Amino acid sequence: MEEDARELLAAVNALCSGDDWRIADEAELAKYLHCDCADIAAALVRLEARRLIGLRYAEGGVYCLRALPAGREYAARAAEEARASRLRARSALRAAFAGGFAGAFFGAVMALLVSLLF
Repeated sequence: MEEDARELLAAVNALCSGDDWRIADEAELAKYLHCDCADIAAALVRLEARRLIGLRYAEGGVYCLRALPAGREYAARAAEEARASRLRARSALRAAFAGGFAGAFFGAVMALLVSLLF
């Protein structure tokens, strides 16, 4: 999913509680966006087509929307995947550091043993 649609889904999930419909304008939605979402209406239509949000109307920059369970699940799954990706990156960094440290340690031990033998 595109970055603007992902952030807009998070904004709709934050604005709408439960299964209630919520009327919001572009300025209210834009407060939740970190990227430059030039066409909020088109992004909302894409989210509705994927059945992640409900959209009753979009007229003149005012929208009647609600968060659907599939949209909330998608946002939760995306957040979990992002967290898992960060953990994998940290784990790889720790493994590389431990491997480098162990290699240096055993190299020093081997150099000491060779110097003692000769």
